[in-house]
Amino acid sequence: MSFGYRSNPIKSLLYLLLSIHLLAVAVDSSLAAPNQFVDLRIYQIMIDRFSDGDLANNNNLGVAPYGFRGGDLRGVIDKLSYIQDLGFNAILLNPIFSGDAPHGYAVKDFFQVDPRFGTLQDYDDLIAAAHQRGMKIFFDLVLNHTSGNSLIFKNHPEWFRPVEKVKSGNEALMDLPWAEATFFTLHDLNQDQAEVYNYLQSVAKFWSQRGIDGFRMDAVTLIEPKFWKKFNAELRKSVKKDFIIHGEIFSTDRERIMRYLPAFNSFFDFPLQAALSDVVIKGHHPVLIKESRMLDSLTYPKDKMRFSFIDNHDLERFPLGANNRLRKLALAFIFTAHGNPTLLYGTEVGLENDPQLSKSVWDKGRSTMNWEIQPERDLRGYVKFLNQLRTTYELTTAERSDVCDRDLPPLYFSIFQSKNKRLIAVYNFSDQVFTNYAFNIQHLLSGPTAMQKLKKELSLVTLTPGENAVIMSDLRGIVKLTIPALSAEFYELQ
Repeated sequence: MSFGYRSNPIKSLLYLLLSIHLLAVAVDSSLAAPNQFVDLRIYQIMIDRFSDGDLANNNNLGVAPYGFRGGDLRGVIDKLSYIQDLGFNAILLNPIFSGDAPHGYAVKDFFQVDPRFGTLQDYDDLIAAAHQRGMKIFFDLVLNHTSGNSLIFKNHPEWFRPVEKVKSGNEALMDLPWAEATFFTLHDLNQDQAEVYNYLQSVAKFWSQRGIDGFRMDAVTLIEPKFWKKFNAELRKSVKKDFIIHGEIFSTDRERIMRYLPAFNSFFDFPLQAALSDVVIKGHHPVLIKESRMLDSLTYPKDKMRFSFIDNHDLERFPLGANNRLRKLALAFIFTAHGNPTLLYGTEVGLENDPQLSKSVWDKGRSTMNWEIQPERDLRGYVKFLNQLRTTYELTTAERSDVCDRDLPPLYFSIFQSKNKRLIAVYNFSDQVFTNYAFNIQHLLSGPTAMQKLKKELSLVTLTPGENAVIMSDLRGIVKLTIPALSAEFYELQ
């Protein structure tokens, strides 16, 4: 699924001017991201499709293929060691509430765990088991809509807006005024009513007091910004200091994102996902990514966390490509990007779209986890390597410089400089192999060694799995690299 990111010099200039203006917008410092969460590496799970840990709760699953498939909270507990071994230290769950659909967003009862997912005790046990491992747990909190079978819809129909039909999910999500947006068959709560506001606060406070480390607020753009500002500020008073309030601001429009962002600690980086998809899948020049990163740096406050991702449960799965090269290249960039890498369950085992779930683009990627891993699709070792790279080279806080030129081949060079180490990444976004490609390392360097004659050669030690070599520069800082097609190569600069 593409969000229509295109290179447009005039639009880019307008974004730049807008970004400079937006930097002057006051941001509530209480909603800065907690420092201890800066290096979050998140594994995203759709509970029903992940792991079945308790066969006894496989009741009332519904009709295949769109019904429930048996995944539950016990299954997540059983796989905590698997997730942690991949290098992740946080888990994001879809809604856990009693509901009508396996995705969890058609809520029936906000104060109960869906019996097909388990019990409140299972939920408490998951929180405790994750915390014992030093892992954080977040889940989706749905404040915009409920199922038509929900208790509050039956008891308080006046709490809901009149049903208005919309042409498509994208139109509902992106373009219509809030008061008109009824999301598919889900019923739209009227948050302007005091009773509704107070009820939703009671839901948020109930779950925040049960050990959770934060919420991913669902469908943020379907509710007015003024609601989120008030709601999150009040919620903040009742939760622990390091509680994360994350916004699903489903948009590639930075102006729209900034209308909502002041109310949240963190958000999903949809603009980067769109640019990366256009480059890796559609073959656009990677200067699009550089432009996106430049606009990001000018637009977003530095104290807001960005969750970087290649796909999620609402999108089609990112394609594998021949020998898994497309997915590996995209993952390499996301895991070294500014932000917190977020991996959708199954990405690491080559999980693709479910061909049975073809009615809607929203469903296609909600495949059932394959625990019988096929060796030719296995990316677990690569994901683990990328997570280790982030921690070893302190990529979360390292100073970064990029080189990418529209008039040159579709290569993207980055250097990460922390206190003690320097990492160089070379991303080849073309299907062409570059042999003995000459590149001046000093174009990436900052400080006293930048663009000066070197006293000795620089050495690049290859870090990419399966490779073991040392490449020397000349005294001008020029190295000659062989860069495989559709690949990411990593080197330690010594």
